[in-house]
Amino acid sequence: MNLTALLKHVICILTVGLINLFLLTNSFSVDKKLISIQANGLITALGDFDSDKLTDLFIISPARNSFQVLRATNKPDFIYDSNLECNVSGHGESIVGLIPGDFSGKAFMDVVVITRDSDHSIGDNDQLNLYLVPGDRNHLECRYLRDKMFFAQVTHQPLALDYNGDMIVDLFARDINGQRYIYTSIKESNVTRVNLTNTESNIGKIRSPNSNGFIDLNGDFRSDLIIENDKSMEYWYHSSGGFVKTKEIPYPNYKLIGLSTLADMNGDGIVDHILPVCSDSSCSSTSTLLALDGAKNEWFIVNDNFPDVSSSSSSSSSPPPPGSSLLFSVATDDSAKFIFPLKLRQADVDGDGFPDLLGLMKSKDKPNIKVIILQNIKNATNPLGRSFVPRWLIEGGYESTNLPILTAWADISEDGKADVIINSQGSGKSNYAISVVLNDQMYDACFLKVLVTSGLCYGDCPSIEKTIDGSAPASPIPYGTNQPGPAITYQLVDASGNRRAGFAGQLSQSSDFSLQMPYTIFGLGQFPNFVDNLTASIPAAEDNSVRVSSWLQIVPDAQVVVIPYPPSDPKIWRTKLFITPSDIVISTLITLTCICVVLALIILLLHRKEVLEDLAEHEEYKRHWPESR
Repeated sequence: MNLTALLKHVICILTVGLINLFLLTNSFSVDKKLISIQANGLITALGDFDSDKLTDLFIISPARNSFQVLRATNKPDFIYDSNLECNVSGHGESIVGLIPGDFSGKAFMDVVVITRDSDHSIGDNDQLNLYLVPGDRNHLECRYLRDKMFFAQVTHQPLALDYNGDMIVDLFARDINGQRYIYTSIKESNVTRVNLTNTESNIGKIRSPNSNGFIDLNGDFRSDLIIENDKSMEYWYHSSGGFVKTKEIPYPNYKLIGLSTLADMNGDGIVDHILPVCSDSSCSSTSTLLALDGAKNEWFIVNDNFPDVSSSSSSSSSPPPPGSSLLFSVATDDSAKFIFPLKLRQADVDGDGFPDLLGLMKSKDKPNIKVIILQNIKNATNPLGRSFVPRWLIEGGYESTNLPILTAWADISEDGKADVIINSQGSGKSNYAISVVLNDQMYDACFLKVLVTSGLCYGDCPSIEKTIDGSAPASPIPYGTNQPGPAITYQLVDASGNRRAGFAGQLSQSSDFSLQMPYTIFGLGQFPNFVDNLTASIPAAEDNSVRVSSWLQIVPDAQVVVIPYPPSDPKIWRTKLFITPSDIVISTLITLTCICVVLALIILLLHRKEVLEDLAEHEEYKRHWPESR
């Protein structure tokens, strides 16, 4: 064998060996990295409170008499700050919900606190009080909550939206007199109310808990409304003059109707409506996943059988035992102060471009509740063209003695991957553990992360001259806060030459532990292709004008921050691009570097061998021809 052939043979062996080693050391595992958060409470909302582009957690205490904001750090980790805590002790109310957002138009994140009288149990005629707690990135002004200065009383948890397109968060809810209102200009204990139903009659009571939504339903880049009454779902499309009820779709005939998930599940650029249901109120016999056929306005079955998965957190490749299956599970609260509704939350955990589902499930023959990820796979037997298979069981996020009650997605490590947050309840009923299981399943996939801010200012944003407690000034805010209602779409051509699209609505739901990520993460698959077109829109202004802008040739593995400033001129909206190379890029570079080092060593060894052989031949020549010396 000559030197060239030997070198090629060695290169092939090394390449295959290093690639195999790389694949083995990065096998699928959701439980590989675990973060335990030092906090006792219920996660109620997610948002960037201090405008550092990290996801903070909004927590309600086990006693329901206080809430706090846990600041995220770069580690990743969360820290407690006594300036970001408020309580309602002393006036007989329990906190049941939180909605973060900029309600006052100062480009700071505030918090709307939802309370219920402590002597009222769930199921009574609900009367919820709404309080505004202003924030300034470093403090919370708790005075209005402490002094019981609420701005509205409603019958269900409200929906956050931007009704008039001023980039200030409004609320939709039904008041205790039965009227539906959009609450705008929320300031302290004052509010402006806009009657949504002045041309409607015989409108049903709003469902509680509900999954009302604020999202673009018909692709016109104007955010529409989905309102759930006690019998059906109402679709209110945005048109000139406000919202107009276009259609009403009855609930399917099941005993237990869960909360809906709004996402583009099949990658056609159109929002899909996914609904989990059960044939009995305790989900003990049959669980079914439905989707809405928008053309026929009918519900159809996506899945009615969920095979059980083993205790391993890796992908299940063997079929489950005959008769074993999983059912949806609804967590319960013994104190009758909270409802943890049946809800599946979506995110693309494996980066293949199709959102997967996260929820609580249980084996049909066992009572233990499990945290399950349902993988979105191709299935041509239903109009959606997709189905959801239980693929990963997460066991490392909670102790064996704890009962998981809430799960959510969030990019905790800020690497473009959807991590899993698990909230579990201890045996003492007053201990709530919080943990994060970091996602390491996207090692071979690219992503695009998009955040649309409120865009109330840029460059000229005011500094805080004096913080609420009179301390030193804070640093300027670069641009606004998390905003409900923007629509984001992308298009690209994959490695096979097929055109792909995706759609997402930012913060489209806000009530009853919706726990949506305040940004959008699109999986782009295993090939690092450029995103041909990225489009973002914000809710329409009062003149019904469409406010949308597009950007071409976005690099993959990027975090894009869209700053719609000024909102009325989309042509000059700003974007910030932060590149985060994926694991496969970094690992490929490491692998190539190792190959180059090994090849260099081989070349040096072979070169040294040839030099020694030449010296030996020269000595042999001189031995036979002494006169040549």
